[in-house]
Amino acid sequence: MRFNLERSRAHGFTLIELVVVLVILSLLTHLAVRELGKASRTRVRHAAERQLEEVQGAVWRMAPGGEPEGFLVDMGRLPHAVAATNESGRTVLSLAELWKRPEGVAPFELRSAAATNLVVSASVKEELVDESITVPCGWRGPYLRMSFGKERLLDAWGNPMETLDDAGFARLLAEDGAAVASGGEIWKVRHLGADARPDGVVTPEGEFERDCEAVLSPGRRLNSLAVTANFVNSQGPSPVSGDVRCRWYMPCGGAITGGLEKVSLAGASFAAFSFEGLPPGVCTLVVDVGGASRARERVTVPPGGRELNIKVYVP
Repeated sequence: MRFNLERSRAHGFTLIELVVVLVILSLLTHLAVRELGKASRTRVRHAAERQLEEVQGAVWRMAPGGEPEGFLVDMGRLPHAVAATNESGRTVLSLAELWKRPEGVAPFELRSAAATNLVVSASVKEELVDESITVPCGWRGPYLRMSFGKERLLDAWGNPMETLDDAGFARLLAEDGAAVASGGEIWKVRHLGADARPDGVVTPEGEFERDCEAVLSPGRRLNSLAVTANFVNSQGPSPVSGDVRCRWYMPCGGAITGGLEKVSLAGASFAAFSFEGLPPGVCTLVVDVGGASRARERVTVPPGGRELNIKVYVP
């Protein structure tokens, strides 16, 4: 009996050993919980960044086929700040044009360049009227899918994906980072991180609390398009004498905008045209020689603009 008791004591745990084991288990549990918490915060942060990318892509993105698409391409402008009432009864601004068709804007379809569809100055309108030209334009949304009943875009933490001013009101951002007014074009949108407070007001404690911003336009909408029309026939270059004009057409808020340039040639084998202030997107170009349409192309106008050489076949 005595032998068995001593043997049992030899194989048991002392109080100190039990305390050490509990301390080790507690430390491992603490480390595991901390790492799981960090992993969870990282997933939320990445989800918030993906949301910004989705908003940016809803306004402008390059499709797999190489052409741009999104609200800016279809409408020819950035989304406007839409006034809404939040849960506290305050008037706030939202990106509602990305998921709800703006009042008075027609749905997306092919529209002809008829006088009623053109939004241009009176000085060029008559020369741009051409019902044989069709331009895809109008609202093709929703560009973002919203949960049923939701009227504001929330980040991964459940906070409005906007910024706050000193008074605590939600605001969307203009090109220079200033708050926009209702109806103004929105250039930027941001989330405020896990702390839901602007970095300029409260210094973030770490990466999870930092603000993150997305620019909704790929660049300033002062894009240029330089067109060189090369006149050719079946034999090669073909000099042209007389009037040549180049017209362009692009979407504009559910309608069509455009412009033109004219030159008078005397035996030249090419003509150069330069356009400024075009939005990024898909442009329809038409070159007329001697009053007759000789070339028609749809071209992509990227941010910053582009140079383009086209062949114009003439008799």
